[in-house]
Amino acid sequence: TLALGASTMDNGFLQIVARLRGRGAGDQAGSMARQIREDDRLCVPIAAAGALPLLVALLRSAHSVAPGIASIALVEFAKDTDLTQPIVDAGAVPALVALLRVGTDVGKSRSACAIAWLSVEASRHTLVLAEGALPPLVALLRAGTEKGKASAAD
Repeated sequence: TLALGASTMDNGFLQIVARLRGRGAGDQAGSMARQIREDDRLCVPIAAAGALPLLVALLRSAHSVAPGIASIALVEFAKDTDLTQPIVDAGAVPALVALLRVGTDVGKSRSACAIAWLSVEASRHTLVLAEGALPPLVALLRAGTEKGKASAAD
């Protein structure tokens, strides 16, 4: 029964991730972020089911709200140090920097927070700087919301 339980659980994660592909993907990303915040053990299996590239694609979405919500979910994933490199490998840094430049206040704040979590390892500082994160982070420090300023300061 253990194998059956694991298979059922894997199928559940695949279903969660599959909903990131359709209508309401932003809402699904928000729901995913809440689930992970409540139980961080969900990060690795949801990421293994393919969530990270789909969240990065949402960061690049033309939809007004979806990129900010995707950045909230990526913050939750980035808190798991085992997932920071897969997040970078999925192309999140350039997408997060782009969102810092043109996103909503929430998108900018959460993007700055995700970049901070991804930059914990000194080896990634060069990548973040090479992607041009410094000017939008400074702009967020100067003229962002209080939450945005706090995220940019991290």
